Amino acid sequence: MKNINLLILALFLGVVGVKAQMHEPPKFDPKEMASRTVNELSEKIKISATVQDSLKNTFINFFEEMDKGRKSGERPDMMKMEGKRDAKVKKFLTDEQYKVYQNFME
Repeated sequence: MKNINLLILALFLGVVGVKAQMHEPPKFDPKEMASRTVNELSEKIKISATVQDSLKNTFINFFEEMDKGRKSGERPDMMKMEGKRDAKVKKFLTDEQYKVYQNFME
């Protein structure tokens, strides 16, 4: 009886150990990330609703492109992607707001 209990315990610990090592990527929702980013940025600077919508679309596109690269297994050029994103964001913000944005993104 002891042997059966030890065997069951060993199997249980083995399964738990294997399960603990399995890595599932976190759920990633570009729209949620974009909304969160714009909401947090809006706490730092005053942004109109129209600009917020434009920024959300820009961030959604950025996060979707980033997610596609991640899912495909390729390593996207983040510097290039961030540069394109920042150039689009700059169109919607004043120079002063953009400086706050840059500090926020760091």
